[in-house]
Amino acid sequence: MIPFSLLNSVCTIQKMARTFGATSGEPIETWTNAAVNVKCRLDEANGQEIRTANNVYVKASHVLFMQADTGGIALNEKDNRIKIGATVFNILLVKDAGGAGHHKELLLERIF
Repeated sequence: MIPFSLLNSVCTIQKMARTFGATSGEPIETWTNAAVNVKCRLDEANGQEIRTANNVYVKASHVLFMQADTGGIALNEKDNRIKIGATVFNILLVKDAGGAGHHKELLLERIF
């Protein structure tokens, strides 16, 4: 478990829902809050480059640390994103950073 003194911020975990437009049939993505006030720590990633599951190289702008227990939410890159204040981040990678479920490390890309 990460000492709470290191978790100096709170974030919102958002979940995506897909619906289809009635007339166009195009997919429409909407985001709802799945968990709020989740203790975390956000740091810059200095452009860390990673390879995603789709074999695409992306550059992470930030790294986020949080407790391993996310209230039953199975975080993943496709269905979740992180919001801190008014700033929103796509999740590029979710890692069990400390091993054995100690804490999660998320590589993020800021959405402008």
